[in-house]
Amino acid sequence: MRSLACRLVVLLALSGCLGPQVSDVVSQPQLVLPAGADVPLIDNSDDGPKIAANDGVDGTIPLLSGFVNGKPVHFWSFGPVPTHSSPLFRLVRVSGSTTTRLPHPQIFTSVPGDIGYSPYWFVFEVPVTDAYQGQLITSAAALNEAQTLGLVGAPKPRALNNDCPVVARDIRLEVGNGQPPLAAQSIFYYEGFQGVYYDFGETALASDNVTVPTTDLYELKRQGGQILSEPVLGVDLDGDGDTKDTNDIFAAALGDAGWSPRCRIVEVTVPAGTSSIDTTRDETMADFEAASQLIGPGGTPIAGKALSVDPTDTVFNCLQQSAPGGM
Repeated sequence: MRSLACRLVVLLALSGCLGPQVSDVVSQPQLVLPAGADVPLIDNSDDGPKIAANDGVDGTIPLLSGFVNGKPVHFWSFGPVPTHSSPLFRLVRVSGSTTTRLPHPQIFTSVPGDIGYSPYWFVFEVPVTDAYQGQLITSAAALNEAQTLGLVGAPKPRALNNDCPVVARDIRLEVGNGQPPLAAQSIFYYEGFQGVYYDFGETALASDNVTVPTTDLYELKRQGGQILSEPVLGVDLDGDGDTKDTNDIFAAALGDAGWSPRCRIVEVTVPAGTSSIDTTRDETMADFEAASQLIGPGGTPIAGKALSVDPTDTVFNCLQQSAPGGM
């Protein structure tokens, strides 16, 4: 709760400089709002343009193709990410051994453009008391006030990463299968405003409960030739009319024990004669479709398959699609 307390101290210090000069007594603005109150859009605040400039995506986020464990997979890229998770607060009701998440939007502590923002969130569950009757808690400072008023108890940490990239309201997500692009539907509260994000579920954190683990994404390149990725080249290699197909291979699949949405690019050089998306003209077929075909124990290249394996510093938020047309 230290970060929350610091926010409230700053708020109170600032409030002492406001109001009429005829009195040293300044009324504290109401932070906890009644149930059903209107919460303004963050788009119309100073943070709106900041989010649009720093969310890492533009327009419609394309659905890309690749491979994992010998099968085709589709995925999205949400741009560069840090190593750490940021705290968010989630209202829950606890009854005995049962914890139920409430429909109240999650309370975020930063947005894109803020120092310390991450699309990866460390979840703190905040239990409500019997005094809580649907009031709206729209900021970290309001959460402190709610605790003072006896509406909520102390937050309890859950050692999980919730992948929730905050985006501008005009961003869309291509989902394929003939469906229209999807707008972000999940609502968050931040500093008294509401914004939108995509919720891609929960994965494990590292043992320090702060760092988000990394999944390797192998980006193939023919010896003496080009990278086998249409988005990188901006070229339609397989002649299907788009530039969304790759021969990228994930080291783990969504749902695997080793899966994490924080992906690191590893460049893999393969023989010049390798058949890939640009020769089969079918994004579901390639000579190499699984990491085990290229990478041996300790990350060493398999002789005759991978000529070199070169990790890079490029790390990004990479989300595998759970099912065709779905998230």
